[in-house]
Amino acid sequence: MTYETGMKKISYMILMLVVSGLLYSQQYECNCEIQSGSYKKFLQDQLISVQYYNPIQYFRGVQYFNTWTSGNIKLINGEIIRDMTLRYDQYMDELLWLRHSDSAIGILNKSIVAGFDLFDTNGRLLGSFEKIRINLAGMGAIDAYLQVLAKGHVSLYAFRNVVKVIRESRTTNNTLYFIGVNSVPWAVSLRRRSLLNTPGINREAMKGIIRSNRLILRNNEANLARAVSIYNEVNK
Repeated sequence: MTYETGMKKISYMILMLVVSGLLYSQQYECNCEIQSGSYKKFLQDQLISVQYYNPIQYFRGVQYFNTWTSGNIKLINGEIIRDMTLRYDQYMDELLWLRHSDSAIGILNKSIVAGFDLFDTNGRLLGSFEKIRINLAGMGAIDAYLQVLAKGHVSLYAFRNVVKVIRESRTTNNTLYFIGVNSVPWAVSLRRRSLLNTPGINREAMKGIIRSNRLILRNNEANLARAVSIYNEVNK
């Protein structure tokens, strides 16, 4: 994990230097007087940071959270840009945008994105993501897109990370979980003990929830999310 994430960071820095002078490289400044009708055009011209290049296009395995689908982008200034064609690259931890006029793909400027929602073709939510600062081994504190699995006083997030298995030319799942207590993210694993030892959680109360609902947390993301959701309901 340490070597892999370190190499990702180096590769991305090189990519930024190479393409920073291309078509998409522009400074963003919020113009809150722009009306919704023209805001998408403003987005097209200003929100893209760099043109997208897939560094592992010949690798087998899952790289993306979704196919190209409709989504909403939440900006740090409070604006919401709706009905955009988006895709989340789990390897690069970047949100991609498809421009229909010429099929160009760009990486959205993470510094001004607060989060995003992705929907399937029937309008159902595929995943809601928030940009949160987390600590990763070998990389320190970084801003990452985390999927929201449970929301409340205690929140559960998943960092949908994938890493390379170079010798086999494939990717593998490396999802990491974080519990947010009072907006502070703590790393947690799919284990009962890990959840009970999370700072800010009432150990006895959570233990009772797990026992009374017969929740098995080992390697079970759904049950971990359920435990956190019930805990929030009980502690409203």
